[in-house]
Amino acid sequence: SKSFEQVIARHETLRTTFREIDGEPVQVIGSAGEFVLPLDDLSGLPDSRREEAVREAASVEVRRPFRLDQDRPIRAR
Repeated sequence: SKSFEQVIARHETLRTTFREIDGEPVQVIGSAGEFVLPLDDLSGLPDSRREEAVREAASVEVRRPFRLDQDRPIRAR
C-alpha cells in the first residue's frame, strides 16, 4: 500500500473528486493520505477453488461503480 500512496501523492488526478456547487461541477483535490489495500485471504480454499474465487471477486469489483463525488478514481485489491 506504500507504493500506491506514493503514486497517489504524485498524481492529483488520483486524489480528485467532483462536487456540485450551485448546480456546477467543481473539482476537489484531496490530500494524499493513507491508502488501504484490502487483502482477501484465499489460503483456506482448496487449490481447485482459488482461481474461481479470484475470478468471481474480480467480476464483482469491475462492476462496482465509482462515485466521483466521494471515491478516489483508483482501486486495488
